[in-house]
Amino acid sequence: MAPVSGAAVSQPRSATGCPTAAASPSSSPTIAIASFSDGSCGGYWITAADGGVFTFGDAPFYGSMGGKPLNAPIVAMTPTRSGAGYLEVAADGGVFAFGDAPFYGSMGAKPLNAPIVAVAATPDGGGYWEVAADGGVFAFGDAPFYGSMGAKPLNAPIVAVAATPDGGGYWEVAADGGVFAFGDAPFYGSMGAKPLNRPIVAAAATGGGYIEVASDGGVFAFGGAPYDGSMGGKPLHRPIIGAASVAGGYYLLGSDGGVFTFGTAPFYGTAPGPPLAGTTIVLDPGHDGGNGADPAYINQPIWNGVEEEACDTVGAETAGGYPENLFNWNVAQYLRADLVAQGARVILTRDSNTGVGPCVNERAAIGNEAEADAAVSIHADGARSRAAGSPCSPRSPTASITPWCRPLTSWAPRCAMPLWPGPGCRPVPTTVSTASSRGATSEG
Repeated sequence: MAPVSGAAVSQPRSATGCPTAAASPSSSPTIAIASFSDGSCGGYWITAADGGVFTFGDAPFYGSMGGKPLNAPIVAMTPTRSGAGYLEVAADGGVFAFGDAPFYGSMGAKPLNAPIVAVAATPDGGGYWEVAADGGVFAFGDAPFYGSMGAKPLNAPIVAVAATPDGGGYWEVAADGGVFAFGDAPFYGSMGAKPLNRPIVAAAATGGGYIEVASDGGVFAFGGAPYDGSMGGKPLHRPIIGAASVAGGYYLLGSDGGVFTFGTAPFYGTAPGPPLAGTTIVLDPGHDGGNGADPAYINQPIWNGVEEEACDTVGAETAGGYPENLFNWNVAQYLRADLVAQGARVILTRDSNTGVGPCVNERAAIGNEAEADAAVSIHADGARSRAAGSPCSPRSPTASITPWCRPLTSWAPRCAMPLWPGPGCRPVPTTVSTASSRGATSEG
């Protein structure tokens, strides 16, 4: 059984009196890190998507949403200025307060045009701001509203927010590196409109300025913020998803719970997540249950990036009437559950088995837009009633022993739109799950 996510980590102390490094496994992908300062050793909290909170160094554990029902995953956390509490914030706007952190309200159960992605607390602990991916800012308690990018054009979604030290303003930071300053927050520059190897995922105010952090570990410092190093250009097991500043340095957090320290930031341990934490996998259950009812739609010609072909097909069916579209859909549901249990973020190219399409180029675009680590195309091709076998890779061991084995092709490299960071097609690692349908009446 996976451990319950969220716990105080017991750490022995070194000769200096400060805790030594430790590991506390998380049953869910980690999503945020926040530093703790007590004037001596310090420490940090790591938060997981299921609400678990893990403490390191001298950071106290005040409770968490780990093991409790959530309507949406936790996406951000922020400590109080005193360090005696913290807030966890969910994608639906729900706010959960622990320790001395007061609850002043939330966007939970209220209409949102885009999910909540970030939170920042006021310096006096009397309020906080929730920030949505479309730039909307929602102020609670004594937190003033200084403006937002809500309802304004954005080249990329907002991914982070940082408040000024006096609480008189804040910066919104977008995935393309754009920085938008409000209140008394000065604009010191940004990575907006500049080449990035990977998108910006986090930001932190530090040293009279701010840093922007990319998912490949790149760090970009502006204003008085010192540059103390980065993971840019270095091997990472999983992408960086969080950052926190501390006097004299900063921390970077990987989605697998890995912690990277820079400057004088001390290392106190990690919260290793499940095997697939931080990965995005796209499942493409072939065809759709309603395709046969709309031949005009599925027969429309589309460009797949290489040649013109039909939008989609109806798929195969067994002699007993079991349609391939349903088989593919059922396999996708089982596989999705297994992958999620291993910590993966799973995206399906269709959300039911009663619709039409989408076209194959749209399916490819879904995987490309998600920057998937892997794509799984699920099919059950037809064959003669007494035939058996299935498509397989020519590199597969079965290729030399199975007479019915034939080469397969994948939709994944068919780029229907530009990929990050620019135009071109990035081949996505792809697996094709197949099964033979005896007595098929058609092939798709």
